[in-house]
Amino acid sequence: MAKKTEDAVIAGVFLLFIAAIAFVVGWYIGYTNESGQIVGIVVILSSAGGILSIKNPEKYGHIGIAILDYFKGIGERAANNTTQNKKEMKNKNNKVNGNLNAVQTGNDSTVNVYNERMESKNTVLQIEKETEVVGCKPIRIAGEEPYFDYACTRIFIKNIGRNAAKDCKGYFITDKSRGERVCWTIPKERPNATINVGDCEKLDFCAFPLGTKGNDIILIPTEDGWENIRRTGPIDPISTVKVRVTSENAQPVEANVKIYRDEKRIEIG
Repeated sequence: MAKKTEDAVIAGVFLLFIAAIAFVVGWYIGYTNESGQIVGIVVILSSAGGILSIKNPEKYGHIGIAILDYFKGIGERAANNTTQNKKEMKNKNNKVNGNLNAVQTGNDSTVNVYNERMESKNTVLQIEKETEVVGCKPIRIAGEEPYFDYACTRIFIKNIGRNAAKDCKGYFITDKSRGERVCWTIPKERPNATINVGDCEKLDFCAFPLGTKGNDIILIPTEDGWENIRRTGPIDPISTVKVRVTSENAQPVEANVKIYRDEKRIEIG
């Protein structure tokens, strides 16, 4: 049998096999709907091509081979489309996953910023109007004699928020200075204090001389206490400075402080 004739017979057998499968499928889904009609056309074409190719392969074999090649082309195109669709879906999934990861990273950053803002919002410091005056140990200003007795004036800082205020720092600010650090009253809270919810911490803000000398000056401590002091003055009988308190997790607060030199007192607000 010639190769062409043999190919025609093989094509005819395959076409009859396709026709049998298509007939069963068409019978199952019904030939009255659109899908059934398409299957019916496949049955007719496959049957006709298969019979002609088997009965007279030399004369009509090319018809059966052409029909089989047509079905093969449909299958190959479907397979290629499936492969292409899978690639496209994979690329889309990778892109979506990348976008989701980017969004997640962005969300994590947003959550961190949100948490920091919420903590800052929930931690609120307040400078109280109340002050306190206490006697200090004699202080000697470098290069001057004798030692002076001073009265230290303290300012109350209260936490009225819902979180502890951490790493709090106090400043003495004048129109000529961006701010000098001052100390908290309790030594263990120096240089930075934690103010718990509802608590007040006292800030040693400045000190006035109690004797007759040095009445035109005031002294302020460093953040470490009164062992090292700064001299401020001479000052006017009434001067205005500022107190400022900052925190790691709260908005900074400040208030005007009016200094009454001759009366040796200060007034907040």
